[in-house]
Amino acid sequence: CPGGTVYYGRRFPKGKTSGRKATYEELLQDNYHKHTMGSSESAVPCANSFFRTDPLMGQKKQCFCAQLDPTPQPVPKPTPEPTRKLSETVFRCASYQPATCKCPGGTVYYGRRFPKGQTSGRKATYEELIMDNHYKYIMMGNEDSIDCANYAFKTDPLKGEKKQCFCKQLK
Repeated sequence: CPGGTVYYGRRFPKGKTSGRKATYEELLQDNYHKHTMGSSESAVPCANSFFRTDPLMGQKKQCFCAQLDPTPQPVPKPTPEPTRKLSETVFRCASYQPATCKCPGGTVYYGRRFPKGQTSGRKATYEELIMDNHYKYIMMGNEDSIDCANYAFKTDPLKGEKKQCFCKQLK
């Protein structure tokens, strides 16, 4: 997972022991996972021994690699029918709550506005929000926007803390 973050957690959706594998979002949502920054030179083993813990005792695990800023690849020569690769874009869509976050077809993440232990100053980054594990997300589907507020997410992931929203879209 060169330059990315490896997430290690349940292989199957909550309450299941076989069948369809859990998605990346399902793995992050239930907060029983561990993560580490990947290395630019080697693969990360998907095993309890590497993460030095078992986030869900007795359950099968899997790993996901999340890369926010992949290294740019050389542009191939044009072909008659060009193919298009999907890339992930993450941006702050609401710096405070309540505010409207526009994120057509993406996933909106709702969590702390400032880095852990701070109540003002610079805003927390998307990476800090995700690593903190105190956030909620909503996949937008056919909606274009959502209010960045407790009532819209039907919860308060950090009571008493100011919040912000990030939008993650595939393009």
